[in-house]
Amino acid sequence: GSENLMIEGAFMYGTGPDRVMNEARIHDRQKADFINDGYVKKYITSDEFTCSTSFSDLGAGTNALGIKVIQVSRSLTAAPNDNYIFLPFELQNESAQDINHLYVGYFIDWNMSGSDYEADLTYYDTTNNAAIAYNSKNPETLYTAMALISTGNGCGFYAIDNRATSGPVQIGDADGFTDAEKWYALSNGIKQISAGVSDISYVISGGPYDIPSDQSVWVEFAIGAGPTLQEALQAINAARIRYGNGQYPEEQPLVFKLYQNYPNPFNQMTTIDYQLSITSNVEITILNLLGQKVATLVNKKQTEGTHQVQWNASGLASGVYYYKIVAGDFQQVKKMILIK
Repeated sequence: GSENLMIEGAFMYGTGPDRVMNEARIHDRQKADFINDGYVKKYITSDEFTCSTSFSDLGAGTNALGIKVIQVSRSLTAAPNDNYIFLPFELQNESAQDINHLYVGYFIDWNMSGSDYEADLTYYDTTNNAAIAYNSKNPETLYTAMALISTGNGCGFYAIDNRATSGPVQIGDADGFTDAEKWYALSNGIKQISAGVSDISYVISGGPYDIPSDQSVWVEFAIGAGPTLQEALQAINAARIRYGNGQYPEEQPLVFKLYQNYPNPFNQMTTIDYQLSITSNVEITILNLLGQKVATLVNKKQTEGTHQVQWNASGLASGVYYYKIVAGDFQQVKKMILIK
């Protein structure tokens, strides 16, 4: 029988060769830029499996971009949507600065035949805009296709020969797969169009994206498979039909989320929206610049979904304040400005 393995699948994004957030391999270890927020939510029915989680890049320390990522994976059981996985990501800019020229992508290392992965090939199908991987010797192995589903920005692809000893991306040399090499593969468009016959991997990406402070963008991928190249591409095209251009037939899974207050700056009255992925004990407090609590807006159990609370700041001086939510294991703080 066939044996197809994804040895490594690593989400990554960055704004330059020295600021690539990822947990892809370096050499003898994985990079550790991402910190999970501590929750995973699953939604399972007879015809759908959806899982969502969230993480930030705070593991990068002072080099962090300040992005929180909501990651969703969705698979369906009914034809023609049963041969792909849909992978949408929401990237939320939680920093005080706009983030510009951001590239977002995946590093995928395939072993298309577990017993003969040195006979693998990868290339970019420019007609169907999809990254292809397959084994050149074993007819029982599947073909895989991966594509950027979201539109409006450019697509990138870089095919990697894992045994390469020359060129701008050499992941098996002494310094391993460096952030500079990851950035090169992420940000140069469709650059290296094929690799193999060899042990192969690739980077597929989208960008550039600009994310103003306290705003977000969605970047969506799909991975399809089939016993023939045509069927793998049909799977990707089915994903495009169902999810292309942000047309989601079902509501996206709820996640914990604290939105920016509005208006901001504000004069006396402001509104705060927040979202709960599960029923939780919720506390929302207002803090001053010294971290002292000046008000409690919510302190009770609330059901999953979107909620709203207003704050009347009469009696307080103009200045910077912070609002904090604690809901189960989820915590988040945002800044707001009171002007009288």
